[in-house]
Amino acid sequence: MDLPSAPPETAEPRSTHAYGDGWRLQACRNAYGARDYVMVEDACTPLAEKGEPEAQRLLGMTYLAGYGVADRDRRAEQCIRAAAEAGEATAQLTLGTMYLHGQAVTRLDSIAASWIAKAAEQGLPEAQESLAYMYLVGQGVKKTPDRAVFWYERAAEKQHTPAMYNLGVLYYKGQVVARNTDKALELLRRAAALGHVEAQKTLEFIDPRR
Repeated sequence: MDLPSAPPETAEPRSTHAYGDGWRLQACRNAYGARDYVMVEDACTPLAEKGEPEAQRLLGMTYLAGYGVADRDRRAEQCIRAAAEAGEATAQLTLGTMYLHGQAVTRLDSIAASWIAKAAEQGLPEAQESLAYMYLVGQGVKKTPDRAVFWYERAAEKQHTPAMYNLGVLYYKGQVVARNTDKALELLRRAAALGHVEAQKTLEFIDPRR
């Protein structure tokens, strides 16, 4: 659940931009993808000021990545929070992760869990996998194994390989679920086929057909 300096896009763009601003939002996306932070600020700021959630998030991520403004932590938090409050799922996950690690905000696991849960409920698999882990270990929420399995399953259904791997390990070990080797191997093979390195390594030791 570590927050990278400039994470890849994980959700479908959700735009409320006014007619005629589409080209600017695309320029904002392109600049962020190229890590051209000067251009991100130029392209995103007018839209962010209009309340465009994706532009707010990308501008906030630019500041969070260390773009050289004096009050970048405050500006990052403001932009990302605005997008999260507008319902942008990726911003909700990002804000939750910021609280989880104390990045640009005070670390508060319970607040982290609440924002990550909002993103998970919108169907973002990365958030679902993170929330599953929090329920598994009791971080920011009451330890609830059934909820952990529920969210791992939701993320695994979306082909999220870390969720497939973690759920497969739980079934293989019989940890918080009844041991089910067949289901464990199915999940691990699916994750491995999609390139999950740990799943591939695990199968080398436990899969008799390899």
